[in-house]
Amino acid sequence: MACQKRKAAPVNVAVPDVAAEQGHVNEDPNGLSPTLYFVPVLNSKKIECRGDDVKSIKNAKGQTIARVCEADYKVCVMQGTCLLSENRGMRIVTFTTRRGKVPTFSENSKKECPYGLGVKDICLDPYYTVAADLNFHKLGDVIFIPSVRGVQLPNGEIHDGYFVVRDSGSAIKSEKRFDFFTGFDKDTDTSNVFKKLGLDAKENRFKHEKASEEIAVKVRAKRNYPKINKKQLAEANAFIKSAMAR
Repeated sequence: MACQKRKAAPVNVAVPDVAAEQGHVNEDPNGLSPTLYFVPVLNSKKIECRGDDVKSIKNAKGQTIARVCEADYKVCVMQGTCLLSENRGMRIVTFTTRRGKVPTFSENSKKECPYGLGVKDICLDPYYTVAADLNFHKLGDVIFIPSVRGVQLPNGEIHDGYFVVRDSGSAIKSEKRFDFFTGFDKDTDTSNVFKKLGLDAKENRFKHEKASEEIAVKVRAKRNYPKINKKQLAEANAFIKSAMAR
């Protein structure tokens, strides 16, 4: 079975380059099916579209909290969270539910969660968060993916292959379907290290297993679950400060 308990810490595994060479990864026919999600940065200071192409981002009361172009609006709804660049500064808004057919958002007031919120207001942790089907997994479960172990992340950190379930999604259905969070790095960017691995395509299949509770406790502590650690917090604030200056 794909998900088994493991008593010992996993050994280093070489990262396959088949994604780049063949365009398809099939490590295990019964492996996980991946996709990526991220936080788009939307410029609402200057709306470069007209009339019917302008959409309102609304809260649960039906009040408009921002106005953006329709294309940006669709991206925000699809990703579930977006960072709004406004004259007054930057704001994170997160999809909450629907008011009829209209998606509604809430403003993230938790400064300790600059990348947005997952389920139950858990902080999203870039490159270490996975969204899963909560009918099969619990919040705080830890998933180990051998192919990710040893991968160098944009901040120079070497990934240990462990991911914490912090989120869910309407399109994430089944035990082996996972959505990997990459912070402010777009899923379409060729420089996205998870895209290079092939984690952006749900037809790909990767070996994985659910970590034992003994290992999961250590991983959650390392990632400061349900918050994020100081390094990720500092990196997010630096990015937001840079985005405000643009």
